[in-house]
Amino acid sequence: MDARIDVVTLAVADLERALVFYRDGLGLESPGVTGTQFVGNETHPAGAVVMFTLDNGTTLGLYPRGELAKDAEIPPGPAQSGEFSLGHLVADRTDVDALLARAEAAGATVTEAHDRPWGIYSSYFRDPDGHLWEIIYNPPPAGSGEWPSVHFGHGDKVSKTSVLHGFSQKPCHAFASRCRATCARVCAWSVGGWGKTAHFGHRPLARPHSALALHSG
Repeated sequence: MDARIDVVTLAVADLERALVFYRDGLGLESPGVTGTQFVGNETHPAGAVVMFTLDNGTTLGLYPRGELAKDAEIPPGPAQSGEFSLGHLVADRTDVDALLARAEAAGATVTEAHDRPWGIYSSYFRDPDGHLWEIIYNPPPAGSGEWPSVHFGHGDKVSKTSVLHGFSQKPCHAFASRCRATCARVCAWSVGGWGKTAHFGHRPLARPHSALALHSG
């Protein structure tokens, strides 16, 4: 198994309500409900689904809870928060507060943002189905002022700030795509505070580059 997540599907009670929250409330782009021509029955799942293609290439899907259970061949269970959280990295502390306010205005339940002992500033919101999202600002190492730049080995560079924290991942995606096309080596750095390594080059994009991170509970 390659070290990546390509699709995250959230079970929802009301597909249209969930679509309105993520598309109209949070601003994610989607063609709307698709797959309605695939009609299910008591044992076979229906195909109606909502898909969002995120800037890092990950697909966020919304699928009715009962249909997901049928598709996975498991008993349907009640909605329950706290089993996992989805993480979204932002560029500044004020971006945490702004996104939480936007989510709350769209109908989310929000907790107050605060500084964590391990250095990040973050908070959570729950979407209308109770799914947890953590909005995270991970500051640069103390005293540095900013993340150092990353060189891809062919004249291009992009700052860690834009890679790790930017809302728009498209500019650094272009760098990474060009690196995959022209470089054989893997460029890497150690991410301060996380003790992880972000890999670029011929590999698929790894977690610190992504705007979407999945945390198991």
